[in-house]
Amino acid sequence: MRFFLMASILVFLSLPLLADGTGQPGHETLGGIDAKDSNGKTALMLAIDRMDTDSVMLSLLQGADPDMTDALGYTAMMYAAWEGHIEIVRILIAAGANVNAVSDFGQTALILAADKGNDDIVALLLAAGADPDVKEYDGHTALMHAVEAEDMVLADMLFEAGADLSQIDPEGLAWIAWSRARLKRSTFEDSSKNSEALATAVHDLGLEYEALIGMDPRETNFHDACSDFIVNAEAVLAIADNRYAYIKTEYLLGLYYYNVEKDWPRAQSCFEAAAFAGKGTYMSSLALMNAAASAENNNDQDMALDYYSQVWEDHGHDAAESPKALFNIARIYESQGDLESAAIIYSLLATEFPSSEYAGLAMSKLLTMGSC
Repeated sequence: MRFFLMASILVFLSLPLLADGTGQPGHETLGGIDAKDSNGKTALMLAIDRMDTDSVMLSLLQGADPDMTDALGYTAMMYAAWEGHIEIVRILIAAGANVNAVSDFGQTALILAADKGNDDIVALLLAAGADPDVKEYDGHTALMHAVEAEDMVLADMLFEAGADLSQIDPEGLAWIAWSRARLKRSTFEDSSKNSEALATAVHDLGLEYEALIGMDPRETNFHDACSDFIVNAEAVLAIADNRYAYIKTEYLLGLYYYNVEKDWPRAQSCFEAAAFAGKGTYMSSLALMNAAASAENNNDQDMALDYYSQVWEDHGHDAAESPKALFNIARIYESQGDLESAAIIYSLLATEFPSSEYAGLAMSKLLTMGSC
């Protein structure tokens, strides 16, 4: 994902830079332990390039500043984190290096370690106070890199460290929701532990939502009721040890954000989390349809197409929502001017679900489009 940038600086970050034909680093004539070469590298950075732990320690003992930056704003800690030098990271932390220093590209040692999949170093940096929510130049956080790499051990580590799951990456909400669902889904067990209490809590949450829908927003206790619903929903999610409790709670949260707050991005995130966790169940198709509606309200037709298509691809004739999903796919294609694709989907709908009300609508559309 970020290789267009990292490829351009990988050699700079990982290899000793040669200034002449002798094979030795080219230092400038400025004296002192923190003297930099023509690329801004100090002796400490070059020692890290060589994985020379002894030289790293010697440089620090001689007074090297661990927070010096190179020409791109990278520090020794960032070098070590990117290269996976765990012992050197420990040494730098002990020397008081700033674990939250930010490069010219907005990257921290934690982001670089997460991007490279250096889980042990991420753990060290978090323990030393690294901020998991720093955003780099393209808006990505360490958690986003972990999820993109499908490194759930790392994602769980960042999640437990308090990484903010509500942050929205530039590409959309889908994989943040996927991360949230994946992290929670890993704890699902079909045990009877607290099952009765959970079932009651989920039932009560549904009643709370229904009460909210029936309230006038101008009522004095409306905002308190909204706050109570969110707190109670998050409490259920925190103790959910079975699949149903988690799916239903995420779904109710999605309905709340959609119908009460009109917060389409959050609603979409909750619905997708429910859909992923409930994959293979009727709740998944319901959640996907609502996620698609949220995306459309957020003016993201491409994402809505993905959700509607997933209903048909995952559930086919088994989902009551499939005819509507196909109709909406064709409708979006039509609105985008792709009449050929729209006609294909309308025809598929009419063929596969001839008795559906949407089949009649599809036939009318085909006649209007001159495709019959």
